Amino acid sequence: MKIISLKGREAGVARASLIVVAKSFPTDNIRRLLDSTRVFSFKYELVIVAANFCKREEDVTKSVICRMRHFTNLTKVKIVLMEEDLGVAYGRNIGAMLAESPNLIFADDDVVVLDDVKFLIKYLEDGVCHGVQPLILKLADPRIVDSAGDFVRQNNNGFLYVPYSRAAGENVASLQDLYVEELPSMRGAFMIVKKEVLLEVGGFDNTFNFGYEEVDLGWRMTISGYKLLFVPFVKVLHTGGRSTDPNRSDEDTVRMHLVNYYIMQLKITPKHNWPYVFKCFLEKVIDLELWRIRKMKVDFLNAVKDMLIITKLLTQRLRSVQLHKELLTEKFHWVGLEKFKQMSLGKRFIHTSIST
Repeated sequence: MKIISLKGREAGVARASLIVVAKSFPTDNIRRLLDSTRVFSFKYELVIVAANFCKREEDVTKSVICRMRHFTNLTKVKIVLMEEDLGVAYGRNIGAMLAESPNLIFADDDVVVLDDVKFLIKYLEDGVCHGVQPLILKLADPRIVDSAGDFVRQNNNGFLYVPYSRAAGENVASLQDLYVEELPSMRGAFMIVKKEVLLEVGGFDNTFNFGYEEVDLGWRMTISGYKLLFVPFVKVLHTGGRSTDPNRSDEDTVRMHLVNYYIMQLKITPKHNWPYVFKCFLEKVIDLELWRIRKMKVDFLNAVKDMLIITKLLTQRLRSVQLHKELLTEKFHWVGLEKFKQMSLGKRFIHTSIST
């Protein structure tokens, strides 16, 4: 890992740190994101974590220095060159550790910021909440919602929880119930978190290579008793990610999502219910492999082999499950679990005292 550190035009302490994890740097997406941050009216620093450079290191440094001239509120830039791509969760933890400000803005590299987020940061500074998500709209069509808050519901038997983005795909003009309200988790495309709180709950789970890393973090924050807010009057645009539908996604992505989903369940499920969680996991794995056999993507023997591999992948990650479960139990005593359960049953915690 190599870190390039550059001073910005603005002196002083940054109020927030913008953390971007990307496979490559520089890219057109990142340039577009950085250009959109000119709406920020506060001092901020930039931390970019990338697996590789698209240009020579000297050329990258020169281009960044040249671009920084146009950002009057930027105090510092840190570019972290990783030796390999270890996933978004790992990269965000690296960015959080290097960040020197108390507030962390996590943004995907395919985001465009429309509004100044100073009000969101003030909510964190005033103790109104410990994490906050704006209204996220589709970059291709800003009339369409990407996420009007990330929520949770119980599955049919009440033992497992299902995360979902409210109003995804709907026309924003047709929505009549957008309020400032509490969330069980935030959308990782753009969210702001208190650094001290992120560290207290154990940060992102580094074993999440792709998918659900922000849901896992949000659930642990909520169950720990911290408050997360959705604020609809601040907006960003987002290109969007890959689907987990096996008809439209590559099989590795489907497997990662499947394992990550059940890792989250194990963290918040009492150990006496773990056999049921494992049973559900194995049923999903079998369904996936049967689908592959029907589509003639694999023969029976290789399907069995793949089932063993994915099951081993889950068991290898039980150490991280235990670490976070101990934090929730011994440090936080599950103080927010009841609110989390109420959210999963559809109860809304709306903040009418915050003007929109």
